[in-house]
Amino acid sequence: MRAILVRSMMNFSRLYVLSLVWLVCLLQSCQHWSSVDMEASLHEIKKELASMSKHNQEIVDNQMTIPDIVDDALKSTSIINSDEQKKYNIVVNNMPVDEFFSNISRQTGRNVLLDEEITGTISLSLRGVTLPQIIESISDVYGFNFIDKENAMLVKSSKIETRMFTLEGISLNRSGSSQLNVESSNSQGESASSSSSSVSTSFDVTTLWDNIQQTLEAIIRTDQDDLGIKNVNVNTHTGTIVVTALPKEMKQVEAYVKKIQTMYNKQVIIETRILEVQLKKEFDSGLDLNFSHFNLSDVGLKYITKNTATNNYTYQAFLNYISKQGRVSVLSTPKVVTVNKQKAIIKVGTDEFYLTGTTTVASSTDTTSSDLTLKPFFSGISLDVTPEIQENNDIVLHIHPFISYVSQESYNFTLGATASDNYSLRLPKSHVRESDSIIRAHDGQFVVIGGLIENRTETIRHHLPFQSQLGIGDNYGDRYSDLSTNVELVIVLIPRVVEPGMPYEIDSLGLVDQMIEDHA
Repeated sequence: MRAILVRSMMNFSRLYVLSLVWLVCLLQSCQHWSSVDMEASLHEIKKELASMSKHNQEIVDNQMTIPDIVDDALKSTSIINSDEQKKYNIVVNNMPVDEFFSNISRQTGRNVLLDEEITGTISLSLRGVTLPQIIESISDVYGFNFIDKENAMLVKSSKIETRMFTLEGISLNRSGSSQLNVESSNSQGESASSSSSSVSTSFDVTTLWDNIQQTLEAIIRTDQDDLGIKNVNVNTHTGTIVVTALPKEMKQVEAYVKKIQTMYNKQVIIETRILEVQLKKEFDSGLDLNFSHFNLSDVGLKYITKNTATNNYTYQAFLNYISKQGRVSVLSTPKVVTVNKQKAIIKVGTDEFYLTGTTTVASSTDTTSSDLTLKPFFSGISLDVTPEIQENNDIVLHIHPFISYVSQESYNFTLGATASDNYSLRLPKSHVRESDSIIRAHDGQFVVIGGLIENRTETIRHHLPFQSQLGIGDNYGDRYSDLSTNVELVIVLIPRVVEPGMPYEIDSLGLVDQMIEDHA
């Protein structure tokens, strides 16, 4: 463009000089011309010069039209740039692919490796777009696969390729169950019969691999592959996924796998407070957890602000509040950390063994032996919680508390007609309080589960005044009375999301200032 412009200006200058020389010679040799003829000649010369100048300007303008478009395209093809937020305008029309990417390499100073199978032209008209958006647009329209290496950008054609992805921490299968069993057996002679009753809760082995494979097959549309080339191969033992698909589909697969890995890299800290409240008479029907019914200043809450978005209160303020309704006892304060969508089990109590059956074996020497059957029965509190983190860091909690108390009770029965056939056995008796619920909570929100009420009867012994000082026997004049009270079990949960790289501290587990490493 510059060469054409310079050449035109040189031609114009040369013509202008020749015209002046011709005019001087004419004046010297033709002194007899009249002034009118001379003015007419000068007018014709000026007119011709103006026409030539206008023609040269049109040539220059026409020659600049195409180079301006090319120049703008070259400037705007600086796709690889450290500033990815900078916006660009790019306009190219039927530019050869190799020339287009050659301009990219020249403008950016980076190496561009072009697949030999890529041919054709590129036409783009983009305004006010960022660098990633330009690359994404080229990939969507022309199906090119961009792979950003450390020192080069690889541009591959839209053909079937195979890649392997790894999912960490999802190859684990966990299962568990909590059961309460009561069995009794009766035997007479050499024949025996038994009956049993069972109350159990369990969760099955859960795995995501089937769902992951089905989703990936839907992404790459294996049902529309007539040649049967596209494929998804999942190895649950190594946690690897091998996918054969087009580059555009492979990007969607990569985004899906990355999203799953990110969700499963998150962890949840679950702080638990297990309380028991011996209710006052006016609260026999259960705790009133509606704060609006009470004056907060009366229970030490006047300096506690309520967050209407999450309905949060501090734990100490909550204790002060429910202590006005009964005597509060803290049974346990466990804290656990679990990976997203993995069950955490908290169990506090004892396993007691009870005799549940006997077996008599007769030998050939007229001797008999008995085998005793003992089974463990759990007395205490068991709580299993399964968190599921949502995209906005809300947490869906599957909460299953189980409270059991086992006591012994005598059972008398007769197996024959005589008095010697009367038997008495002490068998276990279980008292169970159990619930199962699914709730949604915000990160760090205060969650309270109540309503697990049990009626207890306590025998109280009353002494005479000054009985020990008067030397009266310990049991003389004593009287007994039964006191019936309702006891409610309250479970307080505070779930907190732990992002990869976020520090956390759990004193009860002996983990102080530990860091969660990001293995993504």
